[in-house]
Amino acid sequence: MKKQIKYSIAFMLVLLFVNIDCVMAQKNHPLKLDKKPAKKEVDAFKATIHRNRRVSFTMAAKYRNVRFINETYENSLSAKYIKPKFGYEITTSLMIHPVEIEITGFSNGFDTYNDSLKHNGFEFLCNLYVLPYLGKVSQYLYPYIGIGYQTSRLATKRSSKEKEAHPDSFSSIGTGNFMFKCGMRVYIARGFFFGGEYKQGFPLSNKTTLFRAWSIGLGMSF
Repeated sequence: MKKQIKYSIAFMLVLLFVNIDCVMAQKNHPLKLDKKPAKKEVDAFKATIHRNRRVSFTMAAKYRNVRFINETYENSLSAKYIKPKFGYEITTSLMIHPVEIEITGFSNGFDTYNDSLKHNGFEFLCNLYVLPYLGKVSQYLYPYIGIGYQTSRLATKRSSKEKEAHPDSFSSIGTGNFMFKCGMRVYIARGFFFGGEYKQGFPLSNKTTLFRAWSIGLGMSF
């Protein structure tokens, strides 16, 4: 019985010291002062928290719409000789704020009177987040710009039997381009965001396969 009393007293003393330590820590917290802190102090503290969240890994899935910027494609589109199909892209990226390294894989399709075309490839980009810390706004909005390179091919989609029967009719062309883009992330919940982007090939790169594309979708940061 005496041992139990001793243990109980010791346990209560430990809790007392822990409680005193927590109270002292709260008093020393930059947002728990005896008097109301100055706005500059609060903003500086929040800015520090914001800057410390520098490293994150992101994955996103988006709907993708692409158009080639050349006279032949535009004329075929106007005459309804070619019809764009559903496209998508999957993005993974590593951000060390404000710089982000991104790899995107994509696939787009086109229907013509005679063939079905596929435009597949990868994009390697370096993005820069351009918005400075603006309090609550910075917690939800992430605008960015980026440059990189797209390696891709536009090919006629045929079955293996069709390729064997008509080997000369199967064709593909490289459509790689240097590119730039701008985009915006809007965080809608903890770690989840809605994103939209506009991309375009540089005019000084491959003018025959110059493209522009836009995409929208959902992603997650962790």
